[in-house]
Amino acid sequence: MVSQSEKEPKKTTYEDIKGHLHLKSTIIQKELISIDEVINKIIESFKGRALEAKLIFPSGEYEQEKLPSIQDIRTFIEKSMRDIGENGSFLTLENADKIYGRFNGLLRKKPTTPVLEKAVDILVPLNTADMKSETSRYGTLIRDVSLFFSDNYKNEIEEDELTIFEAVRQELKKRQDNEINRYNFKTPVNVVFTTLEPEKKFVELLTSDGFSQHIDTWIKSRDKGFYSIDYQKNKGSKFKAFNPDFFIKKDNNIIVVEIKSDNDDSLENKAKNRAAKRHFELLNAELEKHRKPDRYYFTFLSPVDYNTFADNVKDGRIFELKFRSHLEILLEDCDDD
Repeated sequence: MVSQSEKEPKKTTYEDIKGHLHLKSTIIQKELISIDEVINKIIESFKGRALEAKLIFPSGEYEQEKLPSIQDIRTFIEKSMRDIGENGSFLTLENADKIYGRFNGLLRKKPTTPVLEKAVDILVPLNTADMKSETSRYGTLIRDVSLFFSDNYKNEIEEDELTIFEAVRQELKKRQDNEINRYNFKTPVNVVFTTLEPEKKFVELLTSDGFSQHIDTWIKSRDKGFYSIDYQKNKGSKFKAFNPDFFIKKDNNIIVVEIKSDNDDSLENKAKNRAAKRHFELLNAELEKHRKPDRYYFTFLSPVDYNTFADNVKDGRIFELKFRSHLEILLEDCDDD
């Protein structure tokens, strides 16, 4: 199942007759369904048909007409909920659909995907101070880029750069110019550039009042040359490298996030997800071997899950490996095909 939140904040920007932009925030209550209702629908679906393959549950194997009991179904649902950190008695409609699909699916052996094994040589520390400065063409900057900076920027930006920065701000549309409370802007750089809407919305989350106080610091990585992970799109194809978009630190935990649009389940992303999961698995094992306290948690994330991601970071469920985004599930399902 996918990590769920019962409420979803929604922001709407509207323009008044004078051309001024206003932001309105509302909380939307998601439609929920009880575990009992889900069980009843599953039992109803069993009537009039035989299972065509084995269904595996804690109490044993079931073949043909030997269907799982109500208690078996309940146990399976409750365990699935615990796996994503949920202890209530209601599911979102999306997770209910996933449960239905699990009982409708056939047990089959899936083809395996070759995984490249990479040996760990040595732990190499990286310092954000060594990260190269980010640059952008003026035309691109004015047209496509959104800027994020603290309300203390005049004291943070060098004097010779400040004049240029102010001139650029004058050319930007209001939605591209984001001055953030200095106490919420917990990044070591003085200006953050975003070019795509999913990245922009994620930085808005990182700098929001409700989220920023729950993390220590964060950094938006560069596209090249900071923290690279090798991946192979297909067996036998040339190796490439990608840099995850964000690193977020909370105590000794570092959350590594790759941002994409909703439902972007390309072969490229499938390969990146597989390689990154393996990379950080090896890294954490090496850190544990050397008795280092830091641990890394990687996730592919898209806007549909930003609110649920925030909830899981705040209450620590993400560090118990109980968070799974829609995109992660989509990429992993795709990886099994």
